[in-house]
Amino acid sequence: MSGVDMGALKAALLKVEGNRPDSLGISTQWHRNPEGPQAWAVIEAAQAEIAALRAELAAARVALKDPHAVHVNLLRGDIAQPSIAQIVHIYGRQALLNHLQGF
Repeated sequence: MSGVDMGALKAALLKVEGNRPDSLGISTQWHRNPEGPQAWAVIEAAQAEIAALRAELAAARVALKDPHAVHVNLLRGDIAQPSIAQIVHIYGRQALLNHLQGF
């Protein structure tokens, strides 16, 4: 994972899927002739953008499941560090106490 902003990625995907060609930097004048060739160009561009965003989102989700990648991105500051309360919630109090006894 290379510092992917999941929120921005999802927002971009929703914006494109919301049938907003302006989000792709394409003229919205095609609405005057929705059957014309420019309309198909907008549709194809939107479909390509959606496919690219979906691929990037899938790659980010895979990376988030890799503990090493998560740790590296925590150290880089690319993703937020969980609070102690969140760590306790994830692992459980007893598991953390058992782990700390080994130090």
